[in-house]
Amino acid sequence: MLKKIAGLALLVVSISFLSSFISSLDFSKTGFEGLIGEGDRGAENENGAEQIADYQAYQTAVSDQSAVLGGEILAGNAGSGDGGNGGSERSAALSDFSNMRNPFNPPNVPIFFVEGLDNTTNYLRLYTSSSYKNGIWIPDELSCSQPSVPLFSKKFKITPILALSDYLPVSKDTKGVTPLKPGKIYECYDSDKGVFGVESTRIPYYGYSTASKVKPTVIDGRIQPYSDPEIRNLAEKITANATDDYEKVKAIEDYLKNNYINSYLGRGTDVREFLFKTKVGTAREFASAFVLLAQSLGIPSRVVFGYLADPVPENQTIFASDAYVWAEVRFKEGWVEFDPSPEGIGIETKTEITYVDSKLIAGENFTVEGRVTDSNGNPVRGYVEIFLKKDKKGEKGLLVGVTKVNGTFRAMLKAPETTGRFNVVAHYTGSLYHLESWSDPEVEIYYKPEINVTLPEKVAKNFVLKGKMETDKPYSGYIDLCVDGSCRNIKVRKGYFEAELNLSEGDHEIKLMFPGQGYLLPFSFVKKVQAGDVEVIVNESVKEGENVTGVVLFNGKPVNATILINGEVVRAVNGNFSVHLPLKLGKNELNFTVADFLYSEKKTVFSKRGVEIETQRYGEKLRVIVKDSEGNPADGFVELNGMKRRLESGVAEFDIPKNFEGGILIYSGSERYFPAVKELTPSFPIFILIPVIVAAVSAVLYYFYRVLWWEEKIKISVEKEHPELPDVWDVGERVRISLEEPAFVRVDGYSTFTDSLELSFDSHGIKKIVAEKKDGRKRKRGELEIKIMPYSDGIAEIVRKLEKIAEKRFENVESLTGREIMEKLGVKAPVLLNYFEQGKYGRREYTRKEFLEAFEDYLRVMGNEGI
Repeated sequence: MLKKIAGLALLVVSISFLSSFISSLDFSKTGFEGLIGEGDRGAENENGAEQIADYQAYQTAVSDQSAVLGGEILAGNAGSGDGGNGGSERSAALSDFSNMRNPFNPPNVPIFFVEGLDNTTNYLRLYTSSSYKNGIWIPDELSCSQPSVPLFSKKFKITPILALSDYLPVSKDTKGVTPLKPGKIYECYDSDKGVFGVESTRIPYYGYSTASKVKPTVIDGRIQPYSDPEIRNLAEKITANATDDYEKVKAIEDYLKNNYINSYLGRGTDVREFLFKTKVGTAREFASAFVLLAQSLGIPSRVVFGYLADPVPENQTIFASDAYVWAEVRFKEGWVEFDPSPEGIGIETKTEITYVDSKLIAGENFTVEGRVTDSNGNPVRGYVEIFLKKDKKGEKGLLVGVTKVNGTFRAMLKAPETTGRFNVVAHYTGSLYHLESWSDPEVEIYYKPEINVTLPEKVAKNFVLKGKMETDKPYSGYIDLCVDGSCRNIKVRKGYFEAELNLSEGDHEIKLMFPGQGYLLPFSFVKKVQAGDVEVIVNESVKEGENVTGVVLFNGKPVNATILINGEVVRAVNGNFSVHLPLKLGKNELNFTVADFLYSEKKTVFSKRGVEIETQRYGEKLRVIVKDSEGNPADGFVELNGMKRRLESGVAEFDIPKNFEGGILIYSGSERYFPAVKELTPSFPIFILIPVIVAAVSAVLYYFYRVLWWEEKIKISVEKEHPELPDVWDVGERVRISLEEPAFVRVDGYSTFTDSLELSFDSHGIKKIVAEKKDGRKRKRGELEIKIMPYSDGIAEIVRKLEKIAEKRFENVESLTGREIMEKLGVKAPVLLNYFEQGKYGRREYTRKEFLEAFEDYLRVMGNEGI
């Protein structure tokens, strides 16, 4: 019997240097030696996710199991069945598997993981065929029935690597399957054939089988014998000494195992040619010959196409090269499996790399070309893995690509981000009958360094040049810095460098050069810059709570620039900038960095409040009280008619004569307070001033109301299909918002300055959109609320519009249903009513299209009254 692969290839696809590899496996079930990688089919792996990641390189070449079951033809998926009438369509998809004229030698490509098998469940079927016509086995049509999970059964688990197309692989007598995550797992189940038809799926699933070892007795009914007389004569000769039906089929099985060779011819062959001429074929030819010999005696039998796995409970990988064909005979006890294939003979191959770039650049593409031939010099098809290895005989290596081979191969690959001398190892992974082979020339990988340096076209005359040298490993050493042809060495520490430059005003050429070292290539960086005077002029006194303003100049002219002020990014337009900063009252040290010119300096800004001056006269004494708007005493000095006094706790006193004629009282200000002036006049009856004071106070209060509190509205609109459509969207949908003018927009913790934006939300609820803007002393503000909810709730909102109309016309409508409200209003909106009731009582989910249909039905019956 042709034994199959018992090891698996654990191919670590990674850009790191942790890939591992060993060169041979035990082909304990095939007689073949050496496949790829290292690993153990019995390794514990609950969900197979790690191994799936390892095989992702193969998925660039194939997409599903149909693409590789054609063996060397490597056919794509030609179609999928529709359940009950799927025979002919599925036959088209798997014609390369079933067509005896096509060669059958599938490549070593991983398809799925399986665990939980034993010696009654390790033959994993895809489909069956009882009819052989014109050299092709026609897949049996499926008769759909209802599967169920039996109470006592053997559970196995399958985790797809590629998409499982056309059929699910399942064990014999599998009565039901259950997916491990939501999704449709099969299209049709045929209980007699034990086949699950599927369009395509990657969903892992459990299967439940009742298979067991049975001792067959009597054939379950006879069939019309296969009509070929030569095959019938051979069958009668083989079974001449058999005393019962079981001995007959065993005799056919033993005859094929002992008189024919299991190997690969390199071409397809029909059953007659196999039986009477070549006597060499694959498992497909052996199973096909067995079935036709049995059918020629009237024995009901069929071929089964699928995979042969190890009879072990541990996790194992199933490859395309595990594709297998066996036979089944129908006894009174049910369908019984027979495997007439003897042990296989492997074919030696030779892999050669005919071209590879001798010098590679880390991170850049390189080309590998080669060929794979068998021991007779014939071209071989399948897949080649390409590794980079420090030691070609060592276990460690980096898989850089997998490519198809059709006698020859050519791969465009990407060199890893490392340097040094490597062997390029091309490994033909083998197939069902072709053995693996290797080729390993040497290459050198060089790294092309890059310089990341911030150097604008205009710079301050004095600045610090900073940058980083990007290499595969942090570089420490020296590079050359040249200014106008005058060069000096600057030190690089772990890739980083900096140097102070003092330039004269005008144009200069700055160059950075590295001569190359080891596997690092040379590089140079050249840029011309203009050096000049950079000035940042700041308004040093700022009213508390207001913006810091100023101007940026280059050689005395205002320029556009980006400024970093104490970590706050500010944009200067035509030199002018304005920014709100969290200043403390009084003196503030601010760091200004103008990134556009590599310039920085510190500036002092004073945040100040206004003050009020009060006076109290006591005979020949004048008390002056200075306090801020919060009633705190001010510091500093006050001056009256040339006399200067320091404020103590906000108070100072002046000596004045009895005939004091008035004067100007001046508060000179301080680091925390603005200056202030008060005019003192001789006393006169205060009641004369009352009307003037009242008018003045009223004017001031109105002014402050207009300046500080009065808000103008900003109109916010949302794009929707009808102006009166409720503002409802579902999770994940795009909502387009527009403003009549740009403003700061806040929603769900997100803030931006814009006049339009597009939003989507990942949770239900009422979302508030707030727009704010300060235009001089005026404040503008706008709000909009939208509802993120299932459209079934949105349709309920439309029905509530009907309820409000009914409330205006009638009394006591609160307890009425939606249907009763429509009847009371005398309207018929069948679409709206149907959607509303199915959403409310049937928990149906809707799309936005259906939501709009419901609203249009509402407008149709209510017209202008509904708007």
